[in-house]
Amino acid sequence: MRWKIATAAAAVALVGAVGFAPAAWAAPTTTTTTCNDSVSPVAGGATVAGNLVVPAGATCYLFYATVQGNTSVAGTLLADATTFNKNVSVNGGVLMNINRAFTVKGNLSITNSAGVNGTWEQYNDAKSVVQGNFSYTYNSGQLFIGYLGLDVKGNFTFAYNAPSATDWPYTLDGLTVAGNSTIL
Repeated sequence: MRWKIATAAAAVALVGAVGFAPAAWAAPTTTTTTCNDSVSPVAGGATVAGNLVVPAGATCYLFYATVQGNTSVAGTLLADATTFNKNVSVNGGVLMNINRAFTVKGNLSITNSAGVNGTWEQYNDAKSVVQGNFSYTYNSGQLFIGYLGLDVKGNFTFAYNAPSATDWPYTLDGLTVAGNSTIL
């Protein structure tokens, strides 16, 4: 037992004296990719290894892409046959799914949007899917879920939106929710 304590103490002293720890002990890093089609587009079919950011004023078109980290949108994100492995957060931006279904394996939150958000699939037989919760709150822009629609496996919240958010093309016709729905 003494040799285990002595060995552990020696290892701590060595790391302190040398000033570094082995790579296995280092904190993991997450890369961030900024997508702006006019400056830094994401190639069709690409995999974004970390987080994806779409800054205000930018437009990002993802075509058959996979985003492994979280996605943050302040600009416009057009997603076509794209998989988001974690959460998608839209704050002040726009998310539109065009032509082919998308999948969000985490939660989807759209807040403070003045644009039209929604799903417009028309070229395949699959609905878009949010495997977590979907929250559409404090928006003045419309929400359109039509054509093939959107399956939400968790809860759906539609609340505190301006009256214009319920004008055309506002529709939830294609929405199915496995959890609870709150519409205020």
